[in-house]
Amino acid sequence: MTSTGKLREEPARFFSTLTSLNNFDKIEIRNVIRGLIDPKQREICFTANYYRAFANVESILALNHVKHIQGIASAARGLFEIAVDVALIDQIPQGPEKMLALIDVEKMRSAQAIIDFKAANSGAQVDATTFQEFIRLEGPRITALRDSLWPNRPDVQHWSLLKMQKRVERLGQPFDELYAVEYPRLSWYIHSGLTGFANLQKESFELMAGIAFTIAVKAYMALMTAIIDEFKLDKHDPKIKTRMQYARMVPWTDGEEQASQLRKELGLE
Repeated sequence: MTSTGKLREEPARFFSTLTSLNNFDKIEIRNVIRGLIDPKQREICFTANYYRAFANVESILALNHVKHIQGIASAARGLFEIAVDVALIDQIPQGPEKMLALIDVEKMRSAQAIIDFKAANSGAQVDATTFQEFIRLEGPRITALRDSLWPNRPDVQHWSLLKMQKRVERLGQPFDELYAVEYPRLSWYIHSGLTGFANLQKESFELMAGIAFTIAVKAYMALMTAIIDEFKLDKHDPKIKTRMQYARMVPWTDGEEQASQLRKELGLE
């Protein structure tokens, strides 16, 4: 990303890689997901996370200037966390049920926080009526559901009950390495503080964008691999994962001759 908004060569290649993978996704995966009829709990967990990831990828691809580094880092970090959640589904007993139950648990927690704030600050211009009604009507059901899935844990923050570090340790590669090496640097551009900004040249932000694109690419591929495996897309197309690898690698070729050679090496020609 130079002062004119044009990406330098290496970050541009990573950006092109994400674009290439997104095009692969649109052709090979997206229509299958959209065509699901009456999805069950497990399928909802995969597809809902897939759509969230797709939105993050589209956001990253819309950010094309060094001034967008905070947005790029935030979307890449979110994409990584979504990929971790999907990979964790089968690592946790009752994973799909817990993932979906946390939707209501979080709504109840937020509603109760607003009610408590209003009670402690009677003069605040906050109308808690809607939230009180939600707690009255849905609170007993949600509390019972929470207590059945997470006994003695009224403070549940994540459906797995694991902090991020423990989640990635359980999953292993590529998540644990990305979390240890790259994830903290994304956080510098999202959280308060000046660690990622102070005493840096503009070129450093361009390099950071390249790192964010790299993390996004790896997380995106992990997510799409999980989707391919879950819905057995490779049974209908045994080379679908090979084509995903091609989509990742082709932006690093120079011209059609090298692209054709890559297709031959991958067995796509």
